[in-house]
Amino acid sequence: MFEIQFDKHLSNLTSEEFITQVLVEGLKISHVVVGEDFRYGKKRQGDTEQLVLMGSSLGFEVSVLPKHSNSYLTYSSSTVRTALKEGDLQVARDCLDRWHSVEGVVKKGQKNGKSIGFPTANLDFDGVVIPKFGVYAVFVDILTGKYRGNYLGASSIGTKPTFGNFNTNLETYIFDFKGDIYGEHISVSLVHYLRPEIKFDLVDDLVTQMKSDCQKSREYLASVSR
Repeated sequence: MFEIQFDKHLSNLTSEEFITQVLVEGLKISHVVVGEDFRYGKKRQGDTEQLVLMGSSLGFEVSVLPKHSNSYLTYSSSTVRTALKEGDLQVARDCLDRWHSVEGVVKKGQKNGKSIGFPTANLDFDGVVIPKFGVYAVFVDILTGKYRGNYLGASSIGTKPTFGNFNTNLETYIFDFKGDIYGEHISVSLVHYLRPEIKFDLVDDLVTQMKSDCQKSREYLASVSR
C-alpha cells in the first residue's frame, strides 16, 4: 500500500489538476478502481462522474465500486490505514483478505540485534503506511536468493530507543535461520501485535523481553494460517 504525501501543493490542486498531474502524469495509470463516494481535488470538488468522463478522454478506465460492509466494519482504504495505525491486524486482514505485508530489499543496519544474539533483517518504510510502533508476530517470505522460502519471526517497528533514536524501520528476527540475506527481497506479513515499543535502561532487560516476545510469537503463529 502506497501513500501519497498530502501536502499544501496537493491540497490546492483542482480536481482536474489532480487527475492530470497526479494520476496521469505522476502515476501513469491505465485503470482506476475507486469507491462510490471517492472525492478528490481542492475542497473535495471532484467526484466519480468527473473521473469517468476525464478517463475516457485521457485514456484510462475507471471502475466504481459500491460500498461493502458487514455487521462491524466498512471495507475501505481508510479502515485499513486506521487498523494498521492501531495495531488491529485482524481488521486489516478482513478488508484485504490477506495479512498486511511490508516488502523490500534487506539493508545493513547498526547490527545491534546481532550483538545481543538476535540478528535482524532490516527494511525501510519508503512511501508506505507505517503501522503502530511495537513488536509483531510475523510470517516471513524470502523471495530471492538461495534461502528462498517461508519462515516465522518477530518484528519490531520503531526507532530503537534503547540504542538511541534512529529512523523508523522494520527489523525482523527470523526464527531458526542463520543465512546472509543482505540485498535479498523479502516480504514480512504482520500477523499479531504483541506489545508497544519500550525503551529499556539495560540491554539485558531487552534481551529477556525479546526472548519472551519470540516465544509468544511462535505460539500465536502456530494457531493461524498464512
